[in-house]
Amino acid sequence: MDKFLHQKKSFFIKKLFFLIILLIPLTCWSIKEIQLFGSDFGIYYAGSFYISEDYQLYKDFFDHKGPFYYLFIKSIGYFIGWGLNQSFLVLIISLLVFYLPVIFLIFKYCKSNISIFTMLLLSIAILNFQNSNSSIAFFQEGLLITSFIPILEKKYKIINVFLVIFFFWLAFFTRIDSIIFTPLIFIYFLNSLRKKTLSKKL
Repeated sequence: MDKFLHQKKSFFIKKLFFLIILLIPLTCWSIKEIQLFGSDFGIYYAGSFYISEDYQLYKDFFDHKGPFYYLFIKSIGYFIGWGLNQSFLVLIISLLVFYLPVIFLIFKYCKSNISIFTMLLLSIAILNFQNSNSSIAFFQEGLLITSFIPILEKKYKIINVFLVIFFFWLAFFTRIDSIIFTPLIFIYFLNSLRKKTLSKKL
């Protein structure tokens, strides 16, 4: 029992260590980008702030992006308020929507510390040459990756099918180009009905 608890504690400490390694560059990147405050991110943030019953997206101001990212920022604003510091937190949370499922997959499929560390470095390297305007892309991709996890793990229970479709539609209502993955979702749905795996189909 003591050995099991020790192993569990060691595993938790290792995860915490790697999460800190990831959060430090995410925080530094977000601080730098908030100081520059990209035009697109500024539109998302300001647009979310002004959205109300009297000021509506697509009616009072137009954007070719979907409404979900605006709703996401608006929801965070209700809890933490609005301002420069708060926009920094919104940017970090947007990145975490992408990085949390990535971290989940890294911890699940990478067994050694070296492979975990290498994959974390590669995931952090994605931020290179990106600015705050890419926040919506990271957000969308995080929703898509979350949607794809049950597909990757070949899970076909009702709750898994619901989660795949739910997160896929959230990604679609963030950026419409998510629709290119519709065939993958459709194949998964058919396989869930037939209870077959996706490997041969893909």
